Amino acid sequence: MWCYNVWQLESVTQVVLFDISVRLHVGRPESRLVEQIVLHILKKLNYASSSDLKGLVGMDSRMKQIEALLCTQLPEVCFVGIWGMGGTGKTTIAGEIFNKIAGEYEDSYTPKFSLSYAMQYGCTCKFKILLKLCFSFTGFQGTGKVEGIFLDVSKLRTENVEGMFLNVSEIREIELSSTAFARLYNLRLLKIYNSVAGDKCTVHLPSGLESLSHELRYLHWDGYPLTSLPCNFRPQNLVELNLSSSKVKQLWRGDQNLVNLKDVNLSNCEHITSLPDLSKARNLERLNLQYCTSLVKVPSSIEHLDKLNDLDLRGCTSLINLPNRINSRCLKSLNLFGCSNLKKCPETARKLTYLNLNETAVEELPQSIGEQSGLVALNLKNCKLLVNIPENIYLLKSLLIVDISGCSSISRVPDFSRNIRYLYLNGTAIEELPSSIGDLRELIYLDLSGCSSITEFPMVSNNIKELYLDGTAIREIPSSIECLCELAELHLQNCKQFEILPSSICKLRKLQRLNLSGCLQFRDFPEVLEPMYCLRYLYLEQTRITELPSPIGNLKGLACLEVGNCKYLNDIECFVDFTVYLYCLRKLNLDGCHISVVPNSLGFLSSLEVLDLSGNNFSTIPLSINQLLELQYLGLRNCKRLQSLPELPPRLLKLDADNCESLNYLESSSSTVVKGNIFEFIFTNCLSLCRINQIMPYSLMKFRLYTKRLHQLPDVPEGACSFFLPGGVSPQWLSHQSWGSTITCQLSSHWANNKFLGFSLCAVIAFHSFGHSLQVKCTYHFSNEHGDNHDLYCYLHGWYDEKHIDSDHILMGFDPCLVAKDDCMFSEYSEVSVEFQLEDMNGNLLPLDLCQVHECGVRLLYEDEIHCIDYYCDALEAMFQGKRAWFQGKRARFQGMSWEDYSVIRRTYEFLEEPDVSKGVSSFCLCGDVTPEWFSHQSWGSTVTCQLSSHWANSEFLGFSLCAIIAFYYFKHSLQVKCTYHFRNKHGDSHDLYCYLHGWNDERRICSEHIFVGFDPCLVVKENDIFSKYNEVSIEFQPEDMNGILLALDICLVRKCGVRLLDAKDKHGLETRLQAQ
Repeated sequence: MWCYNVWQLESVTQVVLFDISVRLHVGRPESRLVEQIVLHILKKLNYASSSDLKGLVGMDSRMKQIEALLCTQLPEVCFVGIWGMGGTGKTTIAGEIFNKIAGEYEDSYTPKFSLSYAMQYGCTCKFKILLKLCFSFTGFQGTGKVEGIFLDVSKLRTENVEGMFLNVSEIREIELSSTAFARLYNLRLLKIYNSVAGDKCTVHLPSGLESLSHELRYLHWDGYPLTSLPCNFRPQNLVELNLSSSKVKQLWRGDQNLVNLKDVNLSNCEHITSLPDLSKARNLERLNLQYCTSLVKVPSSIEHLDKLNDLDLRGCTSLINLPNRINSRCLKSLNLFGCSNLKKCPETARKLTYLNLNETAVEELPQSIGEQSGLVALNLKNCKLLVNIPENIYLLKSLLIVDISGCSSISRVPDFSRNIRYLYLNGTAIEELPSSIGDLRELIYLDLSGCSSITEFPMVSNNIKELYLDGTAIREIPSSIECLCELAELHLQNCKQFEILPSSICKLRKLQRLNLSGCLQFRDFPEVLEPMYCLRYLYLEQTRITELPSPIGNLKGLACLEVGNCKYLNDIECFVDFTVYLYCLRKLNLDGCHISVVPNSLGFLSSLEVLDLSGNNFSTIPLSINQLLELQYLGLRNCKRLQSLPELPPRLLKLDADNCESLNYLESSSSTVVKGNIFEFIFTNCLSLCRINQIMPYSLMKFRLYTKRLHQLPDVPEGACSFFLPGGVSPQWLSHQSWGSTITCQLSSHWANNKFLGFSLCAVIAFHSFGHSLQVKCTYHFSNEHGDNHDLYCYLHGWYDEKHIDSDHILMGFDPCLVAKDDCMFSEYSEVSVEFQLEDMNGNLLPLDLCQVHECGVRLLYEDEIHCIDYYCDALEAMFQGKRAWFQGKRARFQGMSWEDYSVIRRTYEFLEEPDVSKGVSSFCLCGDVTPEWFSHQSWGSTVTCQLSSHWANSEFLGFSLCAIIAFYYFKHSLQVKCTYHFRNKHGDSHDLYCYLHGWNDERRICSEHIFVGFDPCLVVKENDIFSKYNEVSIEFQPEDMNGILLALDICLVRKCGVRLLDAKDKHGLETRLQAQ
């Protein structure tokens, strides 16, 4: 018993001594100390269990298992999650373990809140819990808002708070009171920052800020919202100050003791106009003022900062001058890039290693530049007013990089140190290089691009690796080029006078890239006499070559061959001889080479990934193209004679067949072998293509396999698939369709299950004089009856170049929407609205007068539905094939005449033969989108103008034949077309007449293009001599309903129109042509 009591007393003594040892330095009264000891012991006893858990059925083994996972003896932070069905005792076990080990820690807390609690009070409760752990063992009361964090801090025991870091990247807006930091007397570290690059801080101080701790060593506040720091702030302890992207105009007033300040970052503070006196900041090492666009000057005291080693003033566009000299012996980097009003460069100490004067207004460099013995890099790029470089620059033995590019006033350069490695002289006015250029043994990079007065190939060191001579006047390369044994890149792009490339070029064993693009006089590539294993990129676009390099099989390492727009290259039959050797060829560009036949051997380039055959004259592509198993891009733009496509390669990602006017057939069947990947197929302006039937099965197969790969392989990139083709009606198999750019559909319970493949999307787009890049942003607005909502979006990519389109096209897309399947939250939504927005590739919305979504559709695709869609596509294909054959047979009957022309001629002749022809306008309508050639005057849009001969309105005049192509979108109205004649002459006289082409009185639903043709005898013209003096007439077509109300452009639009003045000769001609048919 005695021993037991002694043990107890010894334990208590140890506890007391431990507590005293920790707190003696505070200097508090003994009574306060005793009170803290008692509280400490009570906390320990509260967590001690009064009984062992031995014998408690079902708990002991599970608790031991979890305790082993906690690894409490290790210093690292450990997380253990307990997962299981509800009601199995997870919370009970966790609570018992927590109570058992809590006494081993300085403080502890068990958060007790449910999902409903979090939804009611918001996620900020996590911040509250954290603050409770950090600042108080007692209860924690909060406001429930983010800004309440700081309000609550001010009410807690804050005297021991020394650091506070807040990442506001996920906070939209937060307002702090002016006293948010009032009681944080000992705060040494304060960081309020945004971890997301490019985002601005969203912290606001509407009532200002009263104070900051004088103990601050580190102050980092991205986007600080006030114009200055608190007036009572004393920065004597401050070591680092970072107020980047803030609104400060001045830091503080008067002199401040800045003896500890080492680092100042005021980058992107666009409102700051001047800096305070820095004469007392003797320890300042870094001063970052980049993009302070309102900064006019820096204090003269900066020249006496002995420890300054980095001064960054790039982008200070208002900066006019600097001190004449910066005396810091530690200064290594001076960056004045973009100080466009700075005319004089300051002198510096000799330890400077980096000087950047890019795009400044300096007119000369100080003569002391030759004393900068430590200078490594000198950047004078685009100093347009700089006239010369000091001659003593050759003294800079450490100088490795000199950039004088864009200094258009420099006509000669001095000798440089032999240690120079990179020399940029492109865009200067130099006429020749110094004779010492060959002595620069370390030179590995020389750029003379744009030096149009350079006529001779530079005699450089044999160690040169990259040589850029683009845009020079060089005519030939000497055979001695074989001595440049280290040369890896040789660029002669756009050398208009260049003619001769020596055969010794083939002896450059390390040559990897040869660029002769745009050498308009270059005709003959030398014979490749020996294998070139390193040459990987050969650019010969826009040259006059008539045949490819031969034997091209000796280009063993060739990966990219660019011969686009070589208009004298008539065929590529040489491929037959060398395909088996080109194992490395990845890209072949034959765009615009007037090729009439694509050889079958092209299909044996087994490594080919990019093939561009655009702008050529062939009518077919060999079947062997589907053997290009690695092909990802196939370019067929402007192949106007191409009539059909064979089966496509299995891994094809993008097919661009824009403006293939004759393309009418695409081979595709359910047996076609395809690989699942993202794909984009473009058939814009392929008006002969049989609409959607042939590409749809191929696309669906690729999409189905692609979605499977997304689930099976984690490294497969997610993205939307799409294809464009002509047409004005969305496919019927889309279960939800709507007019306009938004479609809404109801979602069933558990719609995002394992069999969900994604969304099939469709938009019918009307283009009017379109010539831009295009992408379609598809935004999903999910919602449910409880008011919850969530937005997602994807992009259906169109094209980057400027395609000219003037007709309706269908965009089909497939989006796997993996996030909807991976997050169970989406199963709670019962409705989704999909919005289609047309943008250019820069993300700018395109105006409605250029392109507009008139119809859209969506379908949720499931695995078991794909086969049904395949059957639909097969039936659709058979229907279109039959319809196509019927039309071809019908058109074949009319020799040299289209079906539309025949219809117009026949009906016009019937109008003229009618006995009551003088009573009014006769008209008819037929389906179509092409203005018949019979109309002598045609125009895009709703107005056509034609010149009138003298005495045009004579007795032979019969009237006007009128035509309008009208595109209908979601149309359901009555219709008539008002035709207004605007007669004019050169004297300014004018007169208007009008007539009507009648359509229908009832409401008809039409969503395609139709041709309206009419005949107007225009009797008032023949009865009134006034019309003979007019020499011009413009006819305007305006669609109206039968009440005379103009119809909106988003439901019907006149896309083309035409007119012909009929006389007696025309009537006889009509009769003759009809008899011939």
